[in-house]
Amino acid sequence: MDYKSLITELYAGIKKRPEVKAVIPMGYVPGYPVLTIRNEQLIVAVPFLRYKQTGEIDRTIVFPIRYVMEFVVPELTLVCFRDLSVEEAFADTDFDKGTGFFRHDAVKDLDRNGYAALRARVLAGFDIIVKSLVEDTVCDASKENAFKNDLQRAVEPSLLGYYKALDGDFYSKYLKK
Repeated sequence: MDYKSLITELYAGIKKRPEVKAVIPMGYVPGYPVLTIRNEQLIVAVPFLRYKQTGEIDRTIVFPIRYVMEFVVPELTLVCFRDLSVEEAFADTDFDKGTGFFRHDAVKDLDRNGYAALRARVLAGFDIIVKSLVEDTVCDASKENAFKNDLQRAVEPSLLGYYKALDGDFYSKYLKK
């Protein structure tokens, strides 16, 4: 099987997946995924959050990650659905209160097309990492570093704590500066 664009393709059609349509409320969008190994299986955890436009430039409100859907790779079978609002670890989180604003400083120089290109590079980077993990090969260090740099630039700084809570190992390897 060719895993060349597994994550990119997942993200291109994620809102149309029946399991997503069944449990994720309208208005929530997928954030950048998290890769983890659990029970000797590669899992892609897709966080969902919402944004609220204020009408001001660079003042779109970013809300906390609320839902997470976990898919086993490469089959992309749903293995877990989480509503973080009912988990003890997130008991103090106000999911109706913004955590920050989009566009954060690292992407303020990007227009819509520039940000779309960054997002596409990040998803393609996930594809490279997934391919190496599934095929048990060594990932090219320069490609992995480029992915890490793009991911760190793209992820909302106000969401980093949520990513760390979702998977500390992934956070330490790819998001911690």
